Amino acid sequence: MSKPDFCQILRWCLLSLILGVLILPAGAATNSKWFARAWQPEDGLPEHTMVGLAQSPDGYLWVATHGSLSRFDGVRFQEFTPAKPTGPTTDQIRALLLDRRGRLWMARDAGTIVCVEAGVITNVVRLKDFLPGALIRAMTEDAQGGVWISDSAGKVFRIVEGKEQAFGEAEGLTGKGICWLATDVRGRLWFSQSGRLKIYEDSRFVTLFNLRQQASRIAQARQNGIW
Repeated sequence: MSKPDFCQILRWCLLSLILGVLILPAGAATNSKWFARAWQPEDGLPEHTMVGLAQSPDGYLWVATHGSLSRFDGVRFQEFTPAKPTGPTTDQIRALLLDRRGRLWMARDAGTIVCVEAGVITNVVRLKDFLPGALIRAMTEDAQGGVWISDSAGKVFRIVEGKEQAFGEAEGLTGKGICWLATDVRGRLWFSQSGRLKIYEDSRFVTLFNLRQQASRIAQARQNGIW
């Protein structure tokens, strides 16, 4: 028997090591407890286009698409049929908000705002000053529990206890471009519109400083302020 070829043995060892890594489960290879899974329409997802996600206090994940609102328990999607419009309408869902009381606020076309609490629609508000053809772009909640809505026409609305209040240039808005909304940890309202960053103070929109970008999305920071 001939002596073993050291180079050949080394090649076999390296090949065995590579094959061993390739056949390991993803979790074992990374030593991580995290994993990823995608749900498709064939798995029960209502449709591909999602406009909002929120987890209610009971643990359910609510998924808003353009055409429906569904509840997901980790296994299956269940459509919330009361939120689905009846009749020949093309109104679509544009935004979803979960407030601090655990209520869901759903914004539809034509300025219709629907409140869902404990699986029941408790309030429907139709914004009177909503312009035809405008689309709702953002929603947030202030420290007093008011729900703020902005649209593609540059207007902002607030709903408190079912009553609507509209804001425009007279209150300090520019009247041009989408007004993006965010609330900091103290409940203070921040607005970004036409390159200006504003806060809502004493019933007016006060500009803090100008931004370079005309349309800047903003989000809450962990301690104070916004990103």
